[in-house]
Amino acid sequence: MALSSIFLVLCCLVGTSLVMAQSGCPRPSPTFYDAFYDLATGKSRDFAPNITRVQNIVGVGCNARGVLKLAFSDTDASKKRLLIDLFFTSPNGWVFNLGDSSTNNGFGGDSSTQSNDAELQLVNTALSGFLSDNGGGASAFSTSLPTAYSRLTLVIGNEHTVFIPNGDVSLANYYTNVNWFALNSQLDQSGPVNNDLFLGLNQVIQATTGRTGSGLCQVGLKFITAF
Repeated sequence: MALSSIFLVLCCLVGTSLVMAQSGCPRPSPTFYDAFYDLATGKSRDFAPNITRVQNIVGVGCNARGVLKLAFSDTDASKKRLLIDLFFTSPNGWVFNLGDSSTNNGFGGDSSTQSNDAELQLVNTALSGFLSDNGGGASAFSTSLPTAYSRLTLVIGNEHTVFIPNGDVSLANYYTNVNWFALNSQLDQSGPVNNDLFLGLNQVIQATTGRTGSGLCQVGLKFITAF
């Protein structure tokens, strides 16, 4: 399937009609997601068994912080890909941190807990990715989100990620690398084999002094069946 077709399908998943999807992805209702965290109001729904809190969310507002565990499956097609919708206002500092390791703490580091420790982070408006130790921890990419943007949609799967900035499918990008997120029971030279990712909200995954932030206001997560 062509990438343009994949992007359109993904946009339709969060849209209410094909017409709306063609002009931009509209903001879905919180009930669309398997789990939804409204940090701004402190109201959350997280009954999905594959999405759990490993650090409770502390505070109310767009500077509330916490860490989620996202459990993928290498055998269940309905748990092989995850849509993550991130809504932010005036991002400052460490807005989010998505990593392969439970101790990721920014810039690809995780204190050698896992060799599969690829990492994605938004610091202020700088969006950066880092390969796992198997890829030398090298920078995968780095870009800057325009300050006017208030939404970033990610679709995560084994060794790949789709990025849809500001709900605009025409701006979508696709990244893949064998040393990116390892979600197919790949061997790990430092720790146990797993198919998990961790998401730090307004902080790095492993709480580190000075690596917190603000601006992430809402997060929606939904597993989508692999096609």
